[in-house]
Amino acid sequence: MDITSFITADSVAVGLEVKSKDELIEKLLVLANKSGKVINLSEVRNAVLEREKLLSTGIGDGIAIPHAKTQSVSDTVCSVAILKNAVDFDSVDGVPVDVAFLLLGRESNVGAHLRLLSRISRYLCEPEKISKLRTAKNIEELLNVLSSEE
Repeated sequence: MDITSFITADSVAVGLEVKSKDELIEKLLVLANKSGKVINLSEVRNAVLEREKLLSTGIGDGIAIPHAKTQSVSDTVCSVAILKNAVDFDSVDGVPVDVAFLLLGRESNVGAHLRLLSRISRYLCEPEKISKLRTAKNIEELLNVLSSEE
């Protein structure tokens, strides 16, 4: 399962400026909404925020993977942001986040959602890949890094 098959140039931001976890999640949702696969943005937002209440999706080392399963998307959606400045995300290790992947999947397709979440997590556990993402200068370069590293 290729991460890049769920990401388009419209769903990626490089050098994104945000001041908080909530603002980061909101901007990731706006990027995901550009996919045309979000049926109801308000319901998707609620699903992501409810998931975040359970346990922060700041997985450590400056990385967050907010995610949710919802029937308010027509298909799996992923957005990516590389931040200009890291923000507090209530991460498990307390390190502010500067790389974030938002993953939205349909409740009726939990298996695919979990496989992609696992794929993204494994990808983000490799320091050299994260380093390349963090140094991407624009969207095209970030997409090239993602596709060449899979």
